[in-house]
Amino acid sequence: MEDNQPHIAIEFPKHFHENFESELLSGLENKYLLIKTFRREPRIMAAAEWVFPGLIAAYVLKPYFESFLKEAGKDHYGYLKAKFHKLLKEAKNRKVAKMTSAGIQEDDIKKNPQSLALSIYFQAKTGTIVRLLFNRNLEVEKWIEANDNFMDLILDHYSDKDLSNPLTDFLNQVDKDTKRLYAVIDIETNQWIISDNPMTLNKKEKN
Repeated sequence: MEDNQPHIAIEFPKHFHENFESELLSGLENKYLLIKTFRREPRIMAAAEWVFPGLIAAYVLKPYFESFLKEAGKDHYGYLKAKFHKLLKEAKNRKVAKMTSAGIQEDDIKKNPQSLALSIYFQAKTGTIVRLLFNRNLEVEKWIEANDNFMDLILDHYSDKDLSNPLTDFLNQVDKDTKRLYAVIDIETNQWIISDNPMTLNKKEKN
């Protein structure tokens, strides 16, 4: 792993309380684990909401799977799941306003059902980033279940086993230079729908 490449990176707004970072890292820290956190200024949305990270954005990157987990074992993966459970519960209860060039606007769930409070990103073996989005019309228990399911998918994706895996299968179908994929929860099955075109996902979700 390159010295400056983290295993996990987390972004959150600068105005969050000063203990947020320590609370976030509690239970995750390990002497072999490099976690980078970033406090950022509010961003003006001048384009589609899909391209902006959530209020909180958590990235789990290739070195976590390829080096850290092989050394530390899968117990830490359980800690990470539990941490995401807490973040998902917090995100479910958090109202987010959009800051645009026209000023602060109320978030409209009818136009975009996906939560703007939290985005979770996983990096595949190919280097492609998969962004998980969470439908606000679903209960938080469904968010947690779906997130756990995806974490199982990404773990299998990194295993040496030659297994059919929905994520791996999809990655094999898209262009090798694809930098980002998007995933939303099918509201009927609670399974993930993955696409390289985010504008089609809300429509697929409803079918």
